[in-house]
Amino acid sequence: MLIPSAISLLKKHRKILPPTGSIADLGDQLLYSREHAAQAFPEISNQILDEDIDSFKCVSLIYQNMGLCNRICIDYSENADIRINLNHSALSLPEIEAKFDMVTNHGFSEHVFNQMSVFECMHYICKSGGIMFHTVPCQGWADGNGWGHGFYQYQPNFFRNLASSNNYKIIDLQISPFTQSGTLHTFDSKLYPIFANPHLLKEEAREKLEINKGQFVSILAIMKKSADQRRFLCPHE
Repeated sequence: MLIPSAISLLKKHRKILPPTGSIADLGDQLLYSREHAAQAFPEISNQILDEDIDSFKCVSLIYQNMGLCNRICIDYSENADIRINLNHSALSLPEIEAKFDMVTNHGFSEHVFNQMSVFECMHYICKSGGIMFHTVPCQGWADGNGWGHGFYQYQPNFFRNLASSNNYKIIDLQISPFTQSGTLHTFDSKLYPIFANPHLLKEEAREKLEINKGQFVSILAIMKKSADQRRFLCPHE
């Protein structure tokens, strides 16, 4: 799901994207808030707010507006352009190796049990010098009818070690309380424990950081793949 904070970060970094290019979404990515997206991209707001255009197409319009005109979906759903169960390796698909200028993981990887396969796939299909964009649950997310959201939540350290092991450049690392406004906070090792433990703050401090009592916090990471086409390496800690 392309949530408001992910749109905010996309817009912030649109200059690093290629003027024309291709994008692969892991998962059948839909748009969470048409209203926020329309405010972020007023030049296409009429199309985004058009109820005759479905949510998936709205995401494509946003990418096209940024120059990423060739978009495909890799998923196990019937709507996917490339249908694959990413609990299994994508290395058996040579036709998509190093093909995409940007690869996204907007709330997808936490729903796949085999984490190695997901992050190996992103590495495998991203071009040299391409962008990998992650939006994943970090703290809270006690939805799912009380069972929790997906299988996993991620720490900032996950992306620091992922980048170090595979020679990625971290372009940006942000923490976002789940809001309609797309609020972002640049990662800070002193601030992060506050997001992880909001009950330690007084209510007015929580409100200032836009951390509500239910606390749903995401981490957003934009990383650039190096020109080195070596195979994917698992991080060690």
